[in-house]
Amino acid sequence: MNKLYIYFLIAFLSITTSVNAAVYPQNVPIKTPKSTLTGRSTLTIATGAVTVTKSYHDIDTQGAAASDDLDTINGGVDGQELIIGPLHTDRTVVVTEAGNIYCGGSSISLDSTKKGLFLVYHSTLGKWRVSGGSAASAGNVATDTIWAAAGDLVQGTGDDTAAVLTKGAEGTFLQAGAASNAYSAYKLPATVPTVGKVLISDGTDLIGSTALGSAAYTDSTSYQAADAEVAAIAGLPSLMPQSFSLPERRQRLC
Repeated sequence: MNKLYIYFLIAFLSITTSVNAAVYPQNVPIKTPKSTLTGRSTLTIATGAVTVTKSYHDIDTQGAAASDDLDTINGGVDGQELIIGPLHTDRTVVVTEAGNIYCGGSSISLDSTKKGLFLVYHSTLGKWRVSGGSAASAGNVATDTIWAAAGDLVQGTGDDTAAVLTKGAEGTFLQAGAASNAYSAYKLPATVPTVGKVLISDGTDLIGSTALGSAAYTDSTSYQAADAEVAAIAGLPSLMPQSFSLPERRQRLC
């Protein structure tokens, strides 16, 4: 009986060991997450580019310039995560889309050591995507360099693209075109015509007029009188009596 129990125990332990070996294999390397930071180091821009060696880098401008563009980040693998920030507050790193970085449509200025960007590499696109950070939306529409003069507007020209629409001449107005908006080729008068007056064309612009039926058009304050045929029709007497009784009407018709 004791021997049978011992045999049973040995068999049970053998099976348990085999199962554990299959379910929990030994010496299997654990993959390090790509987001794990591997320390921080400084990279200096060289002709618009840097090459990453870690997951966290301070970026300095080339030749300690006051400002430098970062167009390309080399060394990325699919899914790699990266944090970058400027090394100096007085040396601005401008991250652009001229190389392999997606910034959301416009360049991002890292002009303070309080700012930084979080990026993820997409190997199919061959691009780093800015996915967050304290400078990801740091642009100020009020001071954007796209504005060139007072009155300028910005309109879309395609998918994720835009261009300046320069202010039109005084008196013109915005019109929708087949592909884009534009200011009208003609103008409206500076003042609204008074009651009983209308807008007319002088061949180029719309202008204010005097009341209908005034003297022949000579300037922007008069209106072309009705032609002779219209005047003649207007002067004809009525062909129908003003009023009469029904019997009287029947007699006249007979």
